[in-house]
Amino acid sequence: MPTHRLVSRTLGNGLWNRSPVLIPTFLAPALLAASPKPPFRRTAPASKCFSQEAQTYNDGRHASNLGHSASTLSHPIVCPGCGALGQSTYPKAAGFYNTRKRMKRQQQKTADQQDSLSQSESQVIDQVKWTLDENTMALLGLDAMTSSGSPPSAKVPLDKSDEHLCSRCHQLMHHNFAVPAAYPTIDSIRDTIAESPHRVNHVYHVIDAADFPMSLIPNLLYSLNSYQRSHNRRSRDRVRPSETEITFVITRADLLARTKPDIDRLLPRVTEILRTALGRTGRNIRLGNVRLVSARRNWWTKELKDSIARQRGAGWFVGKVNVGKSRLFHEVFPKGMVSTAGKKPIQTEVFPRPSGIKDPELEDAFQRRMKRLAVELRGSAMNENDEPLLTSSKPEIPETYNGSSLLLPPRQKLQDYPAMPLVNSLSGTTVSPIRVPFGIGGGELIDLPGLYRSSLEDYVEPESKSKLLLLQPVEPLQLVIKPGQSLLLGGLFRITPVAHNSDLVLLAFPFLNFDAHVTSTEKAIEIQQGLRTPGFNSIAKENIGPNIKSAGVFQLSDDVTKVSTGSLTANDAGGMRPVNLTFKVLGTDVLIEGCGFVEVRTQVRKRLLEGNGKSSDRDGSTTSQPETTTWLPSIEIFSPEGKFIGTRTSLSIGSLLQPKRNDAKRRSRRPIRITHQKSRARQQQQGLNIAT
Repeated sequence: MPTHRLVSRTLGNGLWNRSPVLIPTFLAPALLAASPKPPFRRTAPASKCFSQEAQTYNDGRHASNLGHSASTLSHPIVCPGCGALGQSTYPKAAGFYNTRKRMKRQQQKTADQQDSLSQSESQVIDQVKWTLDENTMALLGLDAMTSSGSPPSAKVPLDKSDEHLCSRCHQLMHHNFAVPAAYPTIDSIRDTIAESPHRVNHVYHVIDAADFPMSLIPNLLYSLNSYQRSHNRRSRDRVRPSETEITFVITRADLLARTKPDIDRLLPRVTEILRTALGRTGRNIRLGNVRLVSARRNWWTKELKDSIARQRGAGWFVGKVNVGKSRLFHEVFPKGMVSTAGKKPIQTEVFPRPSGIKDPELEDAFQRRMKRLAVELRGSAMNENDEPLLTSSKPEIPETYNGSSLLLPPRQKLQDYPAMPLVNSLSGTTVSPIRVPFGIGGGELIDLPGLYRSSLEDYVEPESKSKLLLLQPVEPLQLVIKPGQSLLLGGLFRITPVAHNSDLVLLAFPFLNFDAHVTSTEKAIEIQQGLRTPGFNSIAKENIGPNIKSAGVFQLSDDVTKVSTGSLTANDAGGMRPVNLTFKVLGTDVLIEGCGFVEVRTQVRKRLLEGNGKSSDRDGSTTSQPETTTWLPSIEIFSPEGKFIGTRTSLSIGSLLQPKRNDAKRRSRRPIRITHQKSRARQQQQGLNIAT
C-alpha cells in the first residue's frame, strides 16, 4: 500500500491519465518505479476530442508507444479475468503468464493450421472410401480400407477459451482455488474514479439482497461527492461535471420472491429500509435511483442494460466482495452493439491539458514515463537513456512505494463480444479495475475490486466456506422455538429468547445455506463452547468457544399480523380486520453478514402490550413482567466476537415464499347424485324384500 494517502481529486481533473498504460498503485505498487507526482492544478472543464484507440492495449499502436512491437509481447499486459497487470516473473502473484506454455501453444496452433490445410483433402478421401464397398473401390482402382474401427473424423480442437487468462484465473476456473487479493479502501476507490478521463461518471453501487442493507458502503455518497435530488420540486435534475451520479442496484432479488411482480411490490419497502440505513442523509433525498434486479432470473436486467447503453462516459461497479458485481456485469454489459469493420474510431470527450504546462515538456515527461514502464514490463536491462543497466535478471521489489497518479489500467480493445471478468465465489477475485468499452458514445463499463466485507471466514472450517454465500433461493423451513429452547445456526450463531419472554413461542424461517437446529438452551450453550458433539452439520472451527460473545438484545417490533394470519384476515376468506383481533404478530429480520437472514416472529396478546408487560390470568390474578415504557418481545443473539449481526424491518419473506397448493392435488368434491322417483321406489322395494 502507498505510504501516504493519495490526495483526493475532483472528477474534473483527468490530465495525468493520458498514459496508455495505467497501473493501479494501490493494488500492484511493486511493479512500477517510483515517480514524482505531478503538481495538482484545477482547470476549467472545457472539452476536447480524444481518440479511443489510444487507450486500448490490444493493438499495435500501444506497443509502439512502449518501444516494441505487439508481436514481441509474450503475454497480455492486463488479464481480462481479474484485471491484474500481466507479468512472467512471480508465479504465485496475480497476473502471471507462463511464457513457455504460451509459446508452445502458439507453435502448436500454427502447426495445426498447416496440417489442416494439407490433411483436408486426405480426410475427405478417407471418408468417401469408408462409404464404398470393396468391389466399387476395386473398379475405381483404390486400395481397401485396412482399419475396421470407426470412420475417420476430423480432429476436435481443444478448448482454448481461457488462453487470455492468467494462471490465477485458470486455477479459479478449473480448480476453484487461488490466493485472495488485497482489498482496497474507499479512499482508493475514490481516487481511482477521480482519474477518469470521462466527463460523465455514473457509479452503480451493487448491494447483496441476502443481507441487505449490511453490504451498503457507509458514507459512499459523501466520499464520492455524489449529488442526490432532494424532495424540493425546484431541485436541479442534472449532475455537474465535478459530481458523481450514483444508482443503488440490489442484486440477487430472486432470494426475496418467486416472481417478478412480487419483487415490484417489495421495492417500496426495500427503498424505505435503504433510506433508514443511509441515516440523516437519506431523510431529504428522493431515492428514485433504486433498482431491484436478479441476474440469475433476468429480472429488470434488460432495462438496466438499455440505460447503460444510452449513457456516455464511464459506468463504475462499486461494492463489497461477493455481492455479485462480476455476475451482474455479464448480464448488463451491452454486447454485440459495435461492429469494428468499416467504422471510424469513436470520439469521446476528455479534459484538456492545463495552460500552465507547455506541450513539449508534457510530451517529454510522458515519453520518460513510458520508457520507465517499458523497462518494468519487459524486464529490459536498459534505462531511460537507452543505456545498459547493471542489474540482476530478477528485479527487486521495494518494501514501500511512494504513491503515483497512475490508478487506471488500460481498457480492452473495442469489440462486439469482449472478454468478461471472471465470476467466482472467492473473496477478492477481481484484483484491479477491469475496463471494457462498449462503444456507444465512447462509453465503457468498469468493474472495480470489492471492498472488505467481514472476517467470518476465520471461524469457519475450510471445507465449509462455500456454504457461507447464499446464491440461490432456498425453501422456507418453519422452526418452532418453545420456551426453554434456542436456535443454533451452523454452530456459530445462537438465537435465544430473553428471560421475560419465557412463555412465548417463536417461529423462525432461516434463509441460509448451513443447517439450523432447535435444541434446549443448555445444550446449545455446550455445543457453542465445544463441550458437546453437535447432532447436525456444524461449520464452526474447533476451540472457538471463548470467542462466542453476545451481539446484543433485539426487539421484535414490526407488526406482521396481516401477512401472518393467512385466511383469518384474507379478503376472500375470513375477512377480519387486524385491528379487531385480540392479538398481534410481531417480528423482525435477523441479518448475518454475507450469509443470509432469519425471519423471527411471535404472537402476543394485545392486553400484554397495552398493559406494559402485565397480563391477567383467568382467575383474576396478575402476572407482572419487567416494567418498561413500551414492552416488546426480545431475543438475544450470540456470535463470534459479538459481530456479523444486524436487523432490518421484516419483509415477511417466509409467507411470501411459502409453497402454494396445487389445484390438481386438491381433494375433489364428491358429486351430488340425483335420484329419480322410480329408482327411489325400486330401492325401497328391494329393502322390503330383504327385510322379509
